[in-house]
This record gives sequence, structure tokens and C-alpha cells, in this order.
Amino acid sequence: MTRLLSHPAANDLTRTLLHTLWQAPLIAAGLWAVLRFLPARRARLRHAAALAAFAAVPLAAGLTYGRLSLPAVAEPPAAGGDALVTPPSAAPPPTVYASASASPPRRAANVANVRPDAAGPARPAATPLRTAAAALTAPALLLPLWLVGVGLALVRTARGVAHARRLVRGPGVRPAPPAAQSQLAELAGRLRLRRAVRLLESAAATGPAVVGALWPAVVLPPAFAAGLTAEQLRVVLAHELAHVRRHDYAWNLAQRAVEALLFFNPA
Repeated sequence: MTRLLSHPAANDLTRTLLHTLWQAPLIAAGLWAVLRFLPARRARLRHAAALAAFAAVPLAAGLTYGRLSLPAVAEPPAAGGDALVTPPSAAPPPTVYASASASPPRRAANVANVRPDAAGPARPAATPLRTAAAALTAPALLLPLWLVGVGLALVRTARGVAHARRLVRGPGVRPAPPAAQSQLAELAGRLRLRRAVRLLESAAATGPAVVGALWPAVVLPPAFAAGLTAEQLRVVLAHELAHVRRHDYAWNLAQRAVEALLFFNPA
């Protein structure tokens, strides 16, 4: 674990997570501004804008991590800047001085022309504030806390997925009445849905819901259809089929995954 936290990728990941603290709120502010100008009747455009903003958050994080993980490119030396040392073959023969106390004369031609900054740019002085900031953003401190938070959020998401599976595969699940089935088939044809959608009644359901991304099913509580008029049932089924057409179940899973990874982010 210590070797993993000391890896350069751990530092890049930590810096990426910190960058999301300003990237995600900036994207959310942009979405808020767009929704302010889009009227409520343009629901399709508002939905598309919200999905685009949602997808932009992990995209920005991925691009940030890729940029931080790129190897540093060494800058080419400036013209006439680096040290020029006279090669040994070109050096003049040594001069013998009679007195040991005598010092050799200074000869500018044989002195290496070394710039003061040849060893590299000067680093900023380590102040208590810089030291504290580096300690608080160190991977050894932040990454373990982030992993614990992600684990707890994923457990919560897994419980929700398990409950959704019980709605369609648990005890007390049966097909809905034929009248409701025929209404669902008619509405699916009008909405031009190419995927087959099942209509089920489940004892675990507390209200109408859509379960499944690849093989969707509309789930109703027991005797739910019997308590509605034909027109009311038609409205409910049309609403649930709209979720199927927009792939809302899959988008919801993606949203839960991003929320688990960025649970600490207020946006």
C-alpha cells in the first residue's frame, strides 16, 4: 500500500481530484445559466443540456489526469547559454611557477563560462504554509480517505441495484393484466420503441418504475392498474415508456457511479 501511495500516478490522481473541486462547480454554474434562458416548454433541450453538463464532469477529470500524467518535456538550451568547457585536448600545457606561494594568473580564455542558473531554476523557499499545504494534499493522506468514501458510496449503489433486481425477479412478481399489456404495446408502437418492454406487477414495488437498461420492464404495484381508469393508466404507462426511450435507467447508473467517485464534490 505504501508503494502504491508513493507512485507518481497516486500524486496525479490526488491532484486530479482536487481540480474537480473547481471544474465541477464551474460546469454546474454554466448549466444553471443555460437552464435560466431555456423555457420550461423546451424540455428536450433542457434534458440534453443537463446530460451534456453531467458528461462534461468526468470528461474534464479524465483530461486533467491525462495532462498531469504526461512526462515532462525538457526545454532546449538557450543559444550561448549553457556551460562551455574547453576540452582537455585544447587546453594549453601547464605552467610551472617558481614560488609555491605564487598564484597563477587569471586567464579568461581557460575559465569555464558557467551561468549562475545552469543548475536549474531556483525552487521556492519552504515556508510553514507551503509545508502544511503539501502535507494536507499528500496522496498518503487523501487517497485512503477517498477510497473509503468511494467504497461506501458503491455499497449504497449496489443495494439499490439489488432492490431493482428484486422488483423483476423476486417473489410476488407476475405479468400485469392483459388490458394493461395491450395498452403498453400500443403506446410502445406510437413511441417507436424498438426494444421489447415487459409489464409486470411486483409485491416489492411501491409505485410505477422502470427497471433494466438492456431488457427494460415497467413494474407496477399489485392491483395498481385495477384502481385506475383507462385514461389514467394510459398516462402512467406513457410516462414510464418515456423513461425507457431516453435510457434513463442507464443514465441513472452512470450518475450513481460518478457520484460515488466524486462524493466529496458539492456540485
